[in-house]
Amino acid sequence: MIRKIQIKAGRIAAEAELGNTPTARAIFDALPLRAAGDRWGGEIYFEIPVSCELEADSRETLLPGELGYWPEGKCFCIFLGPTPASEGQEIRPASAVNVFGRLVGDWDALQSVEAGVEIRIKGIKQKYSKEPPKVITPQEVAQAGQEATQEEGIQEDQEERLIEETTEASDAGEIEQEAQEQQLGIAAADIFEAPIVKEPEAIDKEHIELQKDKDEEKHESTEKSMDASENEMMQEPSQEPSMSDSTDDLYTPINEPEEIPLQKPVDLDEQNLSMGMTPETSEPAPEPPPAIASTVKIEMTRQTMILLVVAGLVIAALAFILGIMSSGGTGSSLSGKLDVLSARIETNEGDLSNLKTATSDLDKTVKGQAATISDLQKTGRAQQQTMSSLDTQVTQIKKEAVRIAALATRQDITWVRNPANGHQYTLTPYPLPWHLARDYATKVGGHLVTINDEAENEWLVKQFGEGVEYWIGLTDELEEGKWIWVTGESIDYLNWAPGEPDNFLKKQHYVMLNDTKPHRNQVEPGKWNDITSNEVRIGIIEKEK
Repeated sequence: MIRKIQIKAGRIAAEAELGNTPTARAIFDALPLRAAGDRWGGEIYFEIPVSCELEADSRETLLPGELGYWPEGKCFCIFLGPTPASEGQEIRPASAVNVFGRLVGDWDALQSVEAGVEIRIKGIKQKYSKEPPKVITPQEVAQAGQEATQEEGIQEDQEERLIEETTEASDAGEIEQEAQEQQLGIAAADIFEAPIVKEPEAIDKEHIELQKDKDEEKHESTEKSMDASENEMMQEPSQEPSMSDSTDDLYTPINEPEEIPLQKPVDLDEQNLSMGMTPETSEPAPEPPPAIASTVKIEMTRQTMILLVVAGLVIAALAFILGIMSSGGTGSSLSGKLDVLSARIETNEGDLSNLKTATSDLDKTVKGQAATISDLQKTGRAQQQTMSSLDTQVTQIKKEAVRIAALATRQDITWVRNPANGHQYTLTPYPLPWHLARDYATKVGGHLVTINDEAENEWLVKQFGEGVEYWIGLTDELEEGKWIWVTGESIDYLNWAPGEPDNFLKKQHYVMLNDTKPHRNQVEPGKWNDITSNEVRIGIIEKEK
């Protein structure tokens, strides 16, 4: 999207289009702008609160109507025609600028804008259509309401039909589910209503098998006698009942399993009597083995006996441990350990107290340093404001110096010849920054002076004076500490002042002759010193012919 701005200078107005560059975007974001304009020939310029670096496609010559940004002075520049630095009809700024836009339409009236006129710049965000707004009649509003009502009625009918279909499907599903549950309920009733009852013959067979197993394990002698009696019974079946008949008589009450007293305690004497044993002899009679309930009670008694034995062992162990602890040696050793532990606790408490004191002192120190840092930050902000003000002043000085230098190129220049080497020398008409002094020397056909020996250095001091600091053509701007002459010739002679070069603040890369320090009441005629490029000095210009 093309950004447009409006430029007003008094009653004169013009429009401009901005390009798609970082500088253009930064200036557009800073709008609106207002400042007093200044003139430099065909250039209108004024300082703006935008800071941009020199871009790769910056230019030193421009076309009429182009807008440029001068990074050295942070200036918004409108180029209408030639400037004092131009040669012929070209449009040349003081130094390279970022071209970020151009004037559009009729802008000839800007040529009459004088210095000091307030210039206002604002963005043109959009253009509004000149067509009148469409008027909606009451008939159209009523028709739109009817259409909306009809659409709402259609939507409600659709929702009601959808709800009815969903309800019918839900009712059909519930009916089917109830039918399935009824069928399952009938089947479940058929299953659980018929009780499972074991036949007495099956119960008798199970108890007979269990009885035989017990007879084989505990009564081997009884089995032999039972075998003999069983043989006799087989020979005379009419006189004695069979084993199956006696078993039927014994276990007939077990037709109802819930009445078997499996958990009821059994007295040992009664149990022995049921087994056919007497308290005196405890010898088993040739009778069937005891019932299941008696066997369960015997197993529980064994577990109880085991628990009693374990409890006795635990009590004995505790008594042994208590006896050892009550002895004098162990008590003395434990008391000694407690004393050592108490001493360590007291020592740790002391260390902890010392640590708290040290922490408190450290906290006070940190608070004091924080206050110092705050003061330093305030001082730094004040210095930044001072530096910003100085930069603004330097920018104005550079502009004025360029204007003066441009005027000086149209004046006659007087050259002085050095009889020792035949070279000619002159001075810039006004103090300039180092780079502008270098460019001025090139325009008049020379270069900033290069000093090759002590004799040339002394001649320059006598010729131009020892109380003024002059630019010479020595710099290390390309590589710190690697000094070179602007002509590229070799360095055969240096005459630094004491303690120089020091590259103060890491910004001093340009050399002057006659180092003077008024604040120290110190003057070093003929000595060299490195300073920053934005300081203004008169330059000594040299040419070989």
